Amino acid sequence: AHIRSGLSFAEKSGLRQQVSRQLANLGQVETARRNYKQANLHYEEALTLARQNGFPLDICVILNQWGECHLAQPKLYEATLAFDEALQTAQKAQNFQAITPILRHD
Repeated sequence: AHIRSGLSFAEKSGLRQQVSRQLANLGQVETARRNYKQANLHYEEALTLARQNGFPLDICVILNQWGECHLAQPKLYEATLAFDEALQTAQKAQNFQAITPILRHD
């Protein structure tokens, strides 16, 4: 309930980065519930917003979370694509903070 109210507030306030982050949080919740269809929809929307706004750290975090969601399904090919893209994005942005959670899968 708190995430949804945070999402609603961010949307009404025009806080696109926060909207993206709240959607990613909902993706994590749905992944934990094993509701992968809904989780994938949240991650897709979160990633679209993060890309539109050029937030490389958020892009990396969302891709890493989505990769974890794919592993849970198990969709290894999709997980690998997500982790690879996250790593490439982090390297391009020279943001080593973004790389750290991804490295554990190498």
